[in-house]
Amino acid sequence: MFLLFSIFFHPVDEASLSGYKALVRTIVYEDGSIARRVELGLNPDIKETIRFKKEFLIENGYDVYEKATDSSFYLIGSKTVGASTKKENVFSDGISSIGIRRVEDEFQYHEEFFTAFVMEEVKKSDLRNDEAAAKVLLADTQFDFVTTLPGRMISVNSGEFDQSQARWKYDVEQLFKHPSFIMEAKSSIKRDETLIWAVFLVGLLILTMGVLMLIKMKLS
Repeated sequence: MFLLFSIFFHPVDEASLSGYKALVRTIVYEDGSIARRVELGLNPDIKETIRFKKEFLIENGYDVYEKATDSSFYLIGSKTVGASTKKENVFSDGISSIGIRRVEDEFQYHEEFFTAFVMEEVKKSDLRNDEAAAKVLLADTQFDFVTTLPGRMISVNSGEFDQSQARWKYDVEQLFKHPSFIMEAKSSIKRDETLIWAVFLVGLLILTMGVLMLIKMKLS
């Protein structure tokens, strides 16, 4: 009995801390529903770290599976949140708290990322009182957030964006320094009326030219 307890509840030790890459993808749909995927690139030899992160994701409602290749190992978690009948859809777990609000043709996205996802593992290790050493072992750790909103992206509070996505990145120094990060973005699904009219007029012109050519062919 004691042996089983030791196997399943063995604390994360110093050697289990290791740097990793995290890619967090969030897709927001027009009805306000959310799809989220968390991809962690981990060292396959450090079983304690894999177990800790897998349990964390499962506890927070993610469907988790492992993906291994010859040179890499990934722990992947995914989940969806349905649309809300309220003006704002709120999604929250141990990684982030997300709020999505639609105001007419504009989507407003607000996410607070909690660095506890990283720090809880440090606190459970033998290096909980040695921040400098923990940083060295986690030096390669980086979190990349990629968020896709409906329509065209028009602004973000920080990071970078293109027409369809907003992106934020955080390294280990930032993760140790701040308890959370705020990520905000706005997108618009408003149609460009000028472009619609231009397409309509081009179509009308092509149709008119076709009719004229048909009449000319008949007359000749």
